[in-house]
Amino acid sequence: MLGTKTSAEGVSVQMPAAADPKNLRVLISGIGIAGPVAAYWLSKAGVSVTVLERCESLRKEGQTVDIREEGVKIMRWMGVEEEVRRRTTKELGIKFVDSKNRTWGAFPQSGEGSFTSEFEIVRGELATIFYEASGEKIEYIFGDSIDSIEETGHSVKVTLQKDSSRHMEFDILIVAEGLTSRTRAKVFNEDVRAPIRSLNLWSASFSYKQGDSDEQWARWHNMPNRRCFLVRPDGFGRVRASAMCIDDGEAIKAIGSSRTSIEKQKEYFINLFKGVGWESDKILEGLRTADDLYVQEIAQTKTKMWSKGRVVLVGDTAFCPSALTGMGTTAAITGAYVLAAEIVKNPTDHKAAFSAYEHSLRAWIEKLQTLPPGVPKLMHPQTDWGIKCFLLISFFASSVISSRIFALLTWLSQTIPFNITTKTALALPDHLRKDTTSLPADVALLAFLDRDHKSGVAKFCRRTEAFQLDCIFNPSSIQMAAAADPKNLRVLISGVGIAGPVAAYWLSKAGVSVTVLERCESLRKEGQTVDIRKEGWMGVEEEVRRRTTKELGTKFVDSKNQTWGTFPQSGGAGFTSEFEIVRGELATIFYEASGDKVEYIFGDSIDSIEETGHSVKVTLQKDSSRHMEFDILIVAEGLTSRTRAKVFNEDVRAPIRSLNLWSASFSYKKGESDEDWARWYNMPDRRSFLVRPDGFGRVRASAICIDDGKAIKAVGSSRTSTEEQKEYFINRFKGTGWESDKILEGLRAADDLYVQEVAQTKAKTWSKGRVVLMGDAAFCPSPLTGMGTTAAIASAYVLAAEIVKNPGDHKAALSAYEHSLRDWIEKIQTIPPGVPRLTVPQTEWGIKCFLGIVFLVSTVINSRIVALLSRIIPAINFDLTNKASLALPDPSLFGPRENHS
Repeated sequence: MLGTKTSAEGVSVQMPAAADPKNLRVLISGIGIAGPVAAYWLSKAGVSVTVLERCESLRKEGQTVDIREEGVKIMRWMGVEEEVRRRTTKELGIKFVDSKNRTWGAFPQSGEGSFTSEFEIVRGELATIFYEASGEKIEYIFGDSIDSIEETGHSVKVTLQKDSSRHMEFDILIVAEGLTSRTRAKVFNEDVRAPIRSLNLWSASFSYKQGDSDEQWARWHNMPNRRCFLVRPDGFGRVRASAMCIDDGEAIKAIGSSRTSIEKQKEYFINLFKGVGWESDKILEGLRTADDLYVQEIAQTKTKMWSKGRVVLVGDTAFCPSALTGMGTTAAITGAYVLAAEIVKNPTDHKAAFSAYEHSLRAWIEKLQTLPPGVPKLMHPQTDWGIKCFLLISFFASSVISSRIFALLTWLSQTIPFNITTKTALALPDHLRKDTTSLPADVALLAFLDRDHKSGVAKFCRRTEAFQLDCIFNPSSIQMAAAADPKNLRVLISGVGIAGPVAAYWLSKAGVSVTVLERCESLRKEGQTVDIRKEGWMGVEEEVRRRTTKELGTKFVDSKNQTWGTFPQSGGAGFTSEFEIVRGELATIFYEASGDKVEYIFGDSIDSIEETGHSVKVTLQKDSSRHMEFDILIVAEGLTSRTRAKVFNEDVRAPIRSLNLWSASFSYKKGESDEDWARWYNMPDRRSFLVRPDGFGRVRASAICIDDGKAIKAVGSSRTSTEEQKEYFINRFKGTGWESDKILEGLRAADDLYVQEVAQTKAKTWSKGRVVLMGDAAFCPSPLTGMGTTAAIASAYVLAAEIVKNPGDHKAALSAYEHSLRDWIEKIQTIPPGVPRLTVPQTEWGIKCFLGIVFLVSTVINSRIVALLSRIIPAINFDLTNKASLALPDPSLFGPRENHS
């Protein structure tokens, strides 16, 4: 007997009826953040949930916390986003100030990675929202705690401390009590502090009424002897203050004990901070009258195991990252959600559930817990001199981030992935992968699904921190309606570049009959290096890695080859990505991966298109006697697509946004002076050379210029001969110094010259009837964004997914495809004002200024202080941070979504 659940993608997933989570009884100890979240999801799946809290009521005190990344997704799935937004602090950012309240560094709220997140909220408010959302089906017991735990073969029995007559029995006990959990100590037979990694950092948090001098900005003020104040608005007319200090003495440990009275705690911190200047008098007066003081040690929990028998730890009890990471609340929300998901997936096997929960999260948590060397002492200087140095660093970092050149350098050398970039995560459908269990809808995975199914394990290489997720194959777990069979579809793809073969691969994988047409006589091998980032999946990772350029990073050099700025390949969003590869090599890999079932026609192109009610008929230019009929025509021809012009009855350049930027790309044999680094060299009159290794003993060079004249447009035409193109660029770049003689000699002898306009495509609509545009034909972002190849791969995948989901309704498929991608594409097409002119200066003076800025930014990025600032002020979201993306189980596992707003 099988029960059926339907995923968000409409795919039926079978679950054994015997494995019904409604038979489960779960006790959760602790009502903070993780407890109510786990209770919500378990109760939603029908689990009988009881929650125990030792306090008499919900804890309202506490400092502001933030929700980021995975936590935001889960919050939205819970239907509480509107309520969270309503109760946020409305904080504008953070300022670092001196004793005269002068601002040295200001870091505005700028999205996910900033110190102030989009969802900044008082901890008590967030806990209340999650508590209220968890519903009436949950039994809450306040004012009591666990006294004893006895585990039998089939259950865990619990007695309470106050209500000792009450004996309770459950299938699972979830401990979500916080850093110094007493229940954790009981279960693992250890001291409450055994798994705690002390940072010797203490905080007294409280609130007071907002005054005239208080702002909507958070303010950070340091004092000697490793003390500081942090004051933040709470959105309801009060200030949330924290008096922090670093101290490893016995006195502070005694004050931090829950057995110490509030009055003694107040007296201690008032004495510690009195007479320190700035706004200390007002703050300490607020502390004196506060009724919500909460003293806590800021530390980390690093438990060796997260479960024992039928007892499992979650949130700060298991893996507190500390407030220094900015990810404590997100870790608690995510941990609770994943744990609930695994319990529901394995309702009769708690061992399997706990093992999967820890396996899914352990690596991610360990990365979150990584702190730069010297933290937190570097943020709490000992001396006045140390404070001045810290403020100077804040001033410098703030100046760089707020400058216009910052946005420019973000795009020019993506090694600086600040939050000013517009690259955003993209949700990818996963139902095409019929041989796997349901995978997360939000995927920040790099493009390769392992094709070797013998092992039964699909391994996904995650771009951020190379995080890996193993998904066990279960071919019988996914069902698709037989009536809507994609095997009846016939699809023609025009264009064998990047997007074409990728779409062919996925459509063919689903059984679609695919023909691919390419006007060139063979695959185009020429072209510059490209990179793959973020979204995608296919079984070619090993081959792509083998053919990558092995580029070490990018250097900006002057005419004497002196390096002014060095930006190493750093994994995430660097100028040099982890998967840097020559375009022709990548196209070949995708072409070979698409398989023997795909029919390829080279050396011909579309002459005419006629759409009927049920098909689209195509004739070819050369083989005019061949008439073909298909259900869908996909146009993947590139920037100046002729088929797009035919379909929309417009000029080939109608949807193109010119940047007046041109590039002549070619290769030559690597010499002794050539390096495994990319090198960028500017010349006056807006000309540049970019030379890069290709990994196979050759150099890939680009001669770049900005020009809006007719001459360059004529040279860039496909009707211009290669010899004429060579002559033009040789004349334009000769005598420009540096290594121009060698580069131009390479151009003269090149047999792979490719001249192109670097521009963008912005098609108003991506489809018409049964014809749909894809990749550069629809929305070329341009190489300036570093996302062109990724956009092509992602769009091909999403389009194929929608066609397979809607095999009998092309209108629905093509509409869903555009709806899914349009916003994401528009974001990655955004280029800062002045680009590309700012990157290719007009004058010698402009070039010197550009190199000076590059030197400054490179020096900052390559210094140790970057790691510190990336934690202190996460607005500087460098790749040195250890935040890794995490795949989440699909929320449809718990039934339909609800809205509690």
